[in-house]
Amino acid sequence: MEIMKTFGLHHLLDSGIPAIGTVLAFHSVDLMEAIATIGFDFVMIDCQNAPLGADSVLSLIRAAEAGGVAPLVRVATRAPEGILRVVDSGAVGIVVPSVDSKSDAQAAVAAVRYPPEGIRAYAPMVRSAGFGIDLNVDKYIKDTHKRTIVLPIVETRRGVLAASEILSIDGVTGLAFGAADLSMDLGLRGNVNAPEVSEARLLTLANCKAAGKPALAAAGNQDQARELINLGFSIILVPFTTWLIKTGREFLEDVKR
Repeated sequence: MEIMKTFGLHHLLDSGIPAIGTVLAFHSVDLMEAIATIGFDFVMIDCQNAPLGADSVLSLIRAAEAGGVAPLVRVATRAPEGILRVVDSGAVGIVVPSVDSKSDAQAAVAAVRYPPEGIRAYAPMVRSAGFGIDLNVDKYIKDTHKRTIVLPIVETRRGVLAASEILSIDGVTGLAFGAADLSMDLGLRGNVNAPEVSEARLLTLANCKAAGKPALAAAGNQDQARELINLGFSIILVPFTTWLIKTGREFLEDVKR
């Protein structure tokens, strides 16, 4: 019995073909289902910057699965308790904020892996384990360790400089580059286009390429997405509100014109 689900995202990450996803920070199952019909490769459920509780996250994961889109969760913190809840609920992977060191990355991987490789509490009755029905424990653990995506976000000066060490950890899928928070850490107050941020973005990408692992970056529009892909980023994140508002405005302007 296949319990740990595989999505097209897994194939894209393995092949290096760009994966395009969006962010959902609202508790709306209907909206998640609608997003899934667009054809995104993944949706990142945002628990860091949105007031989403455990029940909301579970509902959104179910809706994403039903629509055939891979559900990732950006956890609020690196605390293993929070990570445990989302992976037990069935998240395909986690996006982990403020990973500044090799030890931070090791802790994130340990939180999604069962002993002896990690510290994840084993509960056969949870959703990720098919509620324990006809559970082949060895296969389940093997598949979980292989398929669970772990994307640390480097979003501080320290994190960018530690990128190579972070990527060296077995179980780290790749890196996400956090331009906005990095700009704050550098004292640039949200200027994500500053030369210092662009330099850090390229350094992060270079480290990912050297490690043979994918790099994620956010794009605000089609041109930015194409630019990131041309640079070599293979996971592109488009904030849903940005995309929705831009598309809506363009639609209204075109009709009114």
